[in-house]
Amino acid sequence: MQATGRLRGVLPGIIAKPNGNRSSDRLLIWLVVPVFVISILPILRLGFEGVMVGGVPSFDYFRDVLGNSSTWRATANSLYTAGLGTIISLLIGGAFAFLVALTDIRAKAALVFCFMIPMMIPPQITALSWVQLTGPSSALLNAIGMAPPLGSPQPLYSAEGIALLLGIQHASIVFLTLRANLRMLPREQIEAARLAGARGGRLWWQIILPLTSPGLIAGTAMAFVTALGNFGIPAMLGIPAGYQTLPTLIYQKLAGFGPSVLGEVSVLAMLIGAIAICGVALHHRLLSKRDYRLMGMVGRPLDVKLGARRGVVEMALWTVLVAILVIPLLALFTTALVPAFGVKLTFANATFEAFHEVMFVQP
Repeated sequence: MQATGRLRGVLPGIIAKPNGNRSSDRLLIWLVVPVFVISILPILRLGFEGVMVGGVPSFDYFRDVLGNSSTWRATANSLYTAGLGTIISLLIGGAFAFLVALTDIRAKAALVFCFMIPMMIPPQITALSWVQLTGPSSALLNAIGMAPPLGSPQPLYSAEGIALLLGIQHASIVFLTLRANLRMLPREQIEAARLAGARGGRLWWQIILPLTSPGLIAGTAMAFVTALGNFGIPAMLGIPAGYQTLPTLIYQKLAGFGPSVLGEVSVLAMLIGAIAICGVALHHRLLSKRDYRLMGMVGRPLDVKLGARRGVVEMALWTVLVAILVIPLLALFTTALVPAFGVKLTFANATFEAFHEVMFVQP
């Protein structure tokens, strides 16, 4: 009777285990299939176009595209603008994340919301607003008498101009990933470091920065990959200056049509994908070498008292937000108010005719 009872107790677990495995396998299949259809299948289709010439397998497209100097010039330009833009994103997004997450500044929710707005704006609109802000034709600068003389070059039509706007556009990515990491810091470890004598820059450099390096590395990698594939900003600023990146080179080839355009574009797209994969692999490589353990309960985030410097820090943060968000959009708005392009905006000639035309006249 005792053996029978034990057997009855063991049998349900033995019988249920295969069923549980089958359920897990079915769940895994249902998860893998959408990923394959959405991500892997389009890449395979793209690769198929790159190795088929007239229905016959061939590497002619690879030879033609990779042997063209314009491909490598566009690749170098993409790496330069994406890399410099990532550094700018890291500086802006990292500074905001550390100050918002770790200090006692006021109106944090408003700062976070306003800092996220540039990421919600399409990159073409970001580039257009900055173009309308700078240069001799700026309606805003002309209205206040600060526009450069006519004939002056547009400073944003350059590699550095592209990188600047890529950095502003993607700073929110670094901010989000790093802020989430900073909010997970246990207060016990920071307080223990303070009791051990760590203060100011030493506390930040030796304790906080190593503990948050996974978020910092992840945000940097995401900003780089996103900047590498950004089309709107390089198109608006690079094409007028004759500065090609890989996305704009793809666009120009597609606009040219031709029997071989799809195969050449697929090779260029795979080149972008290969660079992005290298960036992600470097991200995983850097994270694999770091093993910082968080001990203690994650409770209320760290709240560093700024004292008399709080007002200065708050003013600096809001000034940056006004510079990268409000002023460019204001320049776009003032451009819409002038009766004709290049006319100086005054109270006498300001008009809403453009708004009426777009919203009520044009189909």
